[in-house]
Amino acid sequence: MQIFYLTIILLVIKEGLKNLEFIDSEFILLYLIVISLLINFIFYGISLSTIFESIISVSFVVLLEEIYKIIKDIFRL
Repeated sequence: MQIFYLTIILLVIKEGLKNLEFIDSEFILLYLIVISLLINFIFYGISLSTIFESIISVSFVVLLEEIYKIIKDIFRL
């Protein structure tokens, strides 16, 4: 369940980072990984499972954004 919450938090943070002019768009994924690791380490401690959950959450963020782009292109017809 914490992967779901972390994914939602990271989606909101990603949209915020995209709107900042001084952050290069090619580094947003790196920032999300670091933020995800920090959030998990603060709330759940440092372990292999928290590292795995952080990476999975960032992967879900990328997956959801790509699905959104595809659906937006399909219904634009």
